[in-house]
Amino acid sequence: VNAFIGGGGTVPADALTVIWIGSNDFLRNAATTPPSQLTNTVLTNIGTAIGTLNAFGAQNFLVPNLPKFGNSPGGAASGLADALNSLASFYNSNLHTTLIGFENQFGVNIFIMDIEGLFDDAIANPSLYGLNNTAIPCLDGLLRPTGACPTEAAADAALFWDAIHP
Repeated sequence: VNAFIGGGGTVPADALTVIWIGSNDFLRNAATTPPSQLTNTVLTNIGTAIGTLNAFGAQNFLVPNLPKFGNSPGGAASGLADALNSLASFYNSNLHTTLIGFENQFGVNIFIMDIEGLFDDAIANPSLYGLNNTAIPCLDGLLRPTGACPTEAAADAALFWDAIHP
């Protein structure tokens, strides 16, 4: 946000501004920071971004919630899948109420995109999304091919590029 504004960015009033942050905060700090503190930090950062962008013209925001991290290949392999899923669900349950407060505070429109539900459904019903691989990433931690995606068609049918990124 600061780089955008610092570069002279303005936002037309009819634009849809997407703010999707928090995943890295949770994944990097989940083992050492209480869920409520992490959630408050991320929600405060979202509010700061909305306020800053609103001051430069943004009126309409889309804020996706977060998927259950434990259902990613990396989350499943971590041995902390249940804890990671609980953390994402805790955050998502607080997101809606907080965003209503930001709408009132800044006089903006905020829409929530249900990424958690979308990922849950894609994992439960992969064929509905043209997927046949929701568990094995195309790339390993060093961004080398895992063998799960030997063709473009196989890559298109995989949910995860690496251990955590869709």
